[in-house]
Amino acid sequence: MVHGQRGGVVGAIMTIGVIVGSDIPMFLGAMIAGPLGAWVIKKFDKAVDGKIKSGFEMLVNNFSAGIIGGILALLALKGIGPFVEAISKVLSAGVETLMNAGLLPLVNLIIEPGKVLFLNNAINHGILTPIGVAVAAIISFLVASVLLKTGKQKDDEDLDTASSRMKDMKNQGKTGNLTVDKDNREADRMGSSAMGASILRKKMKAAGVDVAVTNTAISEIPQDADIVITQKTLTDRAKSVAPNAEHISIDNFLKSPEYEALVERLKSDS
Repeated sequence: MVHGQRGGVVGAIMTIGVIVGSDIPMFLGAMIAGPLGAWVIKKFDKAVDGKIKSGFEMLVNNFSAGIIGGILALLALKGIGPFVEAISKVLSAGVETLMNAGLLPLVNLIIEPGKVLFLNNAINHGILTPIGVAVAAIISFLVASVLLKTGKQKDDEDLDTASSRMKDMKNQGKTGNLTVDKDNREADRMGSSAMGASILRKKMKAAGVDVAVTNTAISEIPQDADIVITQKTLTDRAKSVAPNAEHISIDNFLKSPEYEALVERLKSDS
């Protein structure tokens, strides 16, 4: 995945723009829009890294993802969608021409190179499936017309009996329960980890300590992390994720004496 969760979110937003702008399956469009949107937000984050004021990190991250994703979705709606749709129509016309000419084996000249380029899903659902659906609809219409014209017409009583029997069968088939459990996470009101990381990063920089400081979800703590700072209620969970790291528990991400003690210790060790 390009640029982790943020890349996936922006890529998904851009992919939605491709999908809603077309009437055909957009496998190829999604394969283009997803990585492209993630790449754009990755370049934006790299450009603004270290330039955001303390306390505005979360605001900038959320708004940038939404605004950039919306712009990319509009561009995909007007640009990538029609482009991919035109390509699909050309390829569909080529395949249909070969099939109508009785040259079905030659269709593989278009399909097999696409498989090498990992476009088998795009070809299958974007080209062959629409052709198959159209042919199946025509055949179904012709067969149904013949059956309706030649078959015996049932009276209203037989139709009512069949309808009531169908309802009974449906009612008998409605069994079982579906239970959904939610994993609830309670947010602490004593400041966010993003703001705490920004404060600690500034303290490290002012003390001349060259240490990388990042904020991340507990489930995504890197295995090579040396020191992990968490709120006291979450320390045990963090230890289970990163057992080899040094863990520091605090009460408040915004004002904690542990920051100064850690900076002084790292400064003396360097």
